[in-house]
Amino acid sequence: MSEEAARDFTRAKSRILQARSLLESRQLDRVGGTLVEAEGYLAKVPGSFTTAAVADVASIRARLAVAVHADEVRKITSILDRDLGCADSSITVDSRHTIELLAHVAEILAADETRRVFAADGIAAYQARVDAIRAKLETIYKQS
Repeated sequence: MSEEAARDFTRAKSRILQARSLLESRQLDRVGGTLVEAEGYLAKVPGSFTTAAVADVASIRARLAVAVHADEVRKITSILDRDLGCADSSITVDSRHTIELLAHVAEILAADETRRVFAADGIAAYQARVDAIRAKLETIYKQS
């Protein structure tokens, strides 16, 4: 391997380590670009020297995809849980607010991002919570 190729290989390995560290510290938005840099350096190195490094890049990309998906699920779950909790707790105090929150939850459940991130049974579970709160709301209206 030439000196220049050796330097590029060292730079690539450095970027791979950096990407792994970014992934572990949940700085997910920076991992992809760092891997692209590593791949750029690896492209300048003879293939026989890069097999393990290329496998490392692929492994980090796979872990990144899992981490990004988990963050998306966490973000949507947080919003749904917050809105449903507020809707349920405000039924007797402010039914209009409950209705608005349920409409917001329905929008989120129907969104393409939610359907991409959640399995059908997860969406169904949230829909069941919406239905239960609506039933409580109807019972309250009937009693008043």
